[in-house]
Amino acid sequence: MLQPLLLTYHPFSLIITILILIPNIFFSLKKPVNKPSNLPKEPLILTIIENIGRYGVFIIPLFYKIDVSGVLEIIAVAAMGLMLLLYYACWIRYFRNGNDFKWMFLPFFKIPLPLAVSPVFYFMLSSIILHSLPLLIFNLLLAAGHIPISWQQYKHIKTLN
Repeated sequence: MLQPLLLTYHPFSLIITILILIPNIFFSLKKPVNKPSNLPKEPLILTIIENIGRYGVFIIPLFYKIDVSGVLEIIAVAAMGLMLLLYYACWIRYFRNGNDFKWMFLPFFKIPLPLAVSPVFYFMLSSIILHSLPLLIFNLLLAAGHIPISWQQYKHIKTLN
């Protein structure tokens, strides 16, 4: 059952956010190389939507308690683990390939835009274990901005190779 957003805090639920941010800490220390100077400008509306979604999915878990008492929640946790493994594997691939910009967008075992798609699925699944409609809504906003922007950059990179 979905839970209302209450101003009670569940700091442990921030583990959901922390786990997805770990590779980004390393990314902030090692910026990409070979980033094309002529990348198309990101549409402002998509950037705004993406950022609203991003801040929402990072903050909303703080207000919901993790609940894995049912079969659906257990399946969601397992799938979250798979999405996190995919996400980490793609970051490892990026770092092992010298932080080359293109590796942030190339398919992984035929999965398109894995560094954009896997966190979106991860947060969607998180909304199940948190029973949080607001998290799902913010995740949809994240997806609506992040995936098209990543797709635009991927298409541009393909034209360069």
